[in-house]
Amino acid sequence: MSNKLILILSLIFLFTSCKETKDTPKVCEIPYGGTIGDTRPEYGISNYDPRTFNTADIVNTFNASYEGLTRLDHHTLETLPCIAKRWESNKNCTSFTFTIRKGVFFHPPYDTVMVTAQHVKDCFDRLTDTLTNNIAYSEIKNVLVGAVESRSAKMNGNNEQKIKGVALVNDSTLSISLLSPYCDFPSMLTSIHYAIYPTMLINDNDAFNDSILVGTGAFTFNTLDDSSYLFVKNEQYWRTDSNGFSLPYVDSLYFIYDNNVKGSFDKRINSLTSNRIHLMRDVGIRYIDKLVNIKGFDEKLYKSVEILGNSTLSFNTSKPPFNNILLRKAIAHSFNNELFIDSLFLGENWAASEGLYPQSSLYSDTLKSLTYDPKLANQYLAEYKKQTGIQKVVIEVLSVKNRGWFPKNTANFIKKVLDIEIKIIDKPSIPDYFNAIFKGDYQLCNFSNSIGFPEVGGHLSNFSSDALSDDTNEIINTNVFRYNNEKFDKLYHAAKKERNIEKRKKMFAKAEQLLINEAVSFPIFYSEESFYQSPLLGGYPYNNIDMVDHALLYLKQ
Repeated sequence: MSNKLILILSLIFLFTSCKETKDTPKVCEIPYGGTIGDTRPEYGISNYDPRTFNTADIVNTFNASYEGLTRLDHHTLETLPCIAKRWESNKNCTSFTFTIRKGVFFHPPYDTVMVTAQHVKDCFDRLTDTLTNNIAYSEIKNVLVGAVESRSAKMNGNNEQKIKGVALVNDSTLSISLLSPYCDFPSMLTSIHYAIYPTMLINDNDAFNDSILVGTGAFTFNTLDDSSYLFVKNEQYWRTDSNGFSLPYVDSLYFIYDNNVKGSFDKRINSLTSNRIHLMRDVGIRYIDKLVNIKGFDEKLYKSVEILGNSTLSFNTSKPPFNNILLRKAIAHSFNNELFIDSLFLGENWAASEGLYPQSSLYSDTLKSLTYDPKLANQYLAEYKKQTGIQKVVIEVLSVKNRGWFPKNTANFIKKVLDIEIKIIDKPSIPDYFNAIFKGDYQLCNFSNSIGFPEVGGHLSNFSSDALSDDTNEIINTNVFRYNNEKFDKLYHAAKKERNIEKRKKMFAKAEQLLINEAVSFPIFYSEESFYQSPLLGGYPYNNIDMVDHALLYLKQ
């Protein structure tokens, strides 16, 4: 072969292997290997069952190992094929057929087992189990044909009752039937609640409580201790990047859950500057000035801001006193968002006018919010007293013992305008606090929602009567507001049926305006999470819900 030909072939290889991609700078510049360290503002994991995961931190940790039929592009949040290589729906979106990808294997010790449609069906049938913190069931009970019947049978001791609407077509094809049209159903399945794991693991009732996690994702799971988790590269992972290079890029991921440890801020920032970790999360405003004096902290470590959610005053609309719209409106108009944020957060967050962040694809600038108006607030309070005959108004605000600064300040802001008595009801722990909210054992609380739902209309699903439950054994009700409005349900379901996205947005906007008008949940502020990232970390996305595809992260040389 001539030297000239060798040179031409070399140039061809150089330019094709360095092709730019959406997820990475240039393939040839991405080194393999290394360990990425991350911190999460949580307090350890109690179990490893994907049906029960209920915080973004837990979800975005275990997404490293768990996968479902569909997944999200971590830049655009577009719904993409995953374990299902494709799907089809009927004309009115009441039936979906998923074709399972061949060559996807589970993690050890089941790494010789390839995923089939049967494994997927077995995992779906398990979504109706009777454990009390089964969040997944609250999501699918009014979506999948036969889900309620399966749950009812299991409550009566028949644990073999399957979900009728989830049926095998053949070894690689699964059909799912819905109770009503739902054109964005594949987006719902991007949730970790619908992760796929081996049938053999399902048969071990204690498996998910014994630090066992077996999925199909880019990393296999190893526990180190109660606050540290190690994920190791899955050597037979099925995905490649857009140039055909194998994923993941790094050898392992290391998560530290130590925010509740005294002095954890100093430990975490020292870990960041020493490159033991590469992401430091949940940096409160009170710590910002402290960073200036940290040795080794310089401009190379930069601050990023993520829009993760909104904080609201949430009313339990099903029981007194907030089953009365007059009192809800009195509270909403008594609250000075701007002053509250300026005094407590030093401008770190900003006032919210509705449940969705302005950059959300569903945000509508046509909506009219309930604004701070002391005169109007007192008019509503007077009307409430006249209507009910109650002259001394007493309300309860849910809080967490020794962590109640937010509810107490909320109460003070309300009492500046309204002549009412406010009692702070302390729960002993954060889990107890959230259990009370999900069970409806509260009047008024602070509740934060993710506002960047990948599923179109996902935010509004929390206000649908579909998300309510009469099952006394079911703790999880995603409709924590206990809102039940036929007009809202009609708007919400009509939007779900609409295939045209722009028309769907307008219908959702009408439903959102109804929630605002009835003061079902009063938005206080949009939250900014400050975190610091090592200059060595590459491939990290910036999206509204902090969704991370760990397979695409890498360490720069």
